[in-house]
Amino acid sequence: MKRMIMWIAVLLVFSTIAVALAEPGNFAGTWNINCNSYTGRMVINGDSGNYSGRMFLQGKWEDMLDLTVEGNRINFRRATADQMYWGKISGTMIHGVFNQGGKGKYQWKAHQRGAN
Repeated sequence: MKRMIMWIAVLLVFSTIAVALAEPGNFAGTWNINCNSYTGRMVINGDSGNYSGRMFLQGKWEDMLDLTVEGNRINFRRATADQMYWGKISGTMIHGVFNQGGKGKYQWKAHQRGAN
C-alpha cells in the first residue's frame, strides 16, 4: 500500500510539472512589435488560452483576429492588411513569420514591455 501511495505521489508531481511546462504563462500586456521593419505595439488581454488583442501599426489600432495561444505558439490574423501571423513565444520574446494575401514569408518579432 505504501508503495502504491508513493507511485501516485510521484505521478502527481510529474503531471504537475508537465502541465506547468505546457502552459507557458500569461502573455497579457503590451508588446513592442517589429513586422518586417514596421514598428508598433500590440496589447494582449486575457489569460490561459482565452486571449484577445489589438495592434497599433502604421498609425492606427486594429483588432488581432482569431488570436490563439497554444503552448509556446501564437497565431492571429490582421484583416486590414490581409495578413496571417505565426510565432513562437520564448519568455518575453516572440519570433515568427507572417504572410500577406496568403503569399510571401516575412519576419516579425515582439518584446514584452516592462520585461528585462
